[in-house]
Amino acid sequence: GTAAAGGASRRSASGEAGAASDAAGADPWLASSNKAQAFARAIPEAAPAVRVEAFGDPDVLSVRADAPVPVPKPGECLIRVRAVGVNPVDTYIRSGAYARLPDLPYTPGADCAGELVRAVAPEPGKAPASLMVPGTDEHGLPHWAEPGAAVFTGAAVSGSYATYAVAPLARVVPFRLRASAGRPAPGAGGAEAAAAGGAE
Repeated sequence: GTAAAGGASRRSASGEAGAASDAAGADPWLASSNKAQAFARAIPEAAPAVRVEAFGDPDVLSVRADAPVPVPKPGECLIRVRAVGVNPVDTYIRSGAYARLPDLPYTPGADCAGELVRAVAPEPGKAPASLMVPGTDEHGLPHWAEPGAAVFTGAAVSGSYATYAVAPLARVVPFRLRASAGRPAPGAGGAEAAAAGGAE
């Protein structure tokens, strides 16, 4: 069989069935994973991104429709960006009034949320452990954040004002709770709702 990413060999069909009963399940980021392959094939070579060609006022920001999609290195992942944060430091850097400035041209931003589309193990034989979700409210068992999982990061090294962004695996966090987890129970009054949220 062909060696899979991370040094794991391709499992047989019976082996996959046995792995499904494991607490953590199989690593969906193995090169042999059909889901990982499908997401990798869908990644374009170019996509829109904000670019800064010179430091200055906000009008130096421009959208390049065919910016190259960044390629993650070992220990990094690629995120399909759905939302970004605009921080004061982003404006300082764009204006040139910051101690550490990136080389021009560059894509601004570090914070983003979106879907995980590719993950590269830090080294052969090591899985991207930060993508392990420790538990769920359905069954409490750990599982891998699969391709397409919702994630967020504050450390996009390629810039987050873009369709795709690269970030270190160690700085990417899968969303672990469903939005319904913190909703007050039907019939709960204001005091009960406040207590459920930790207010006193």
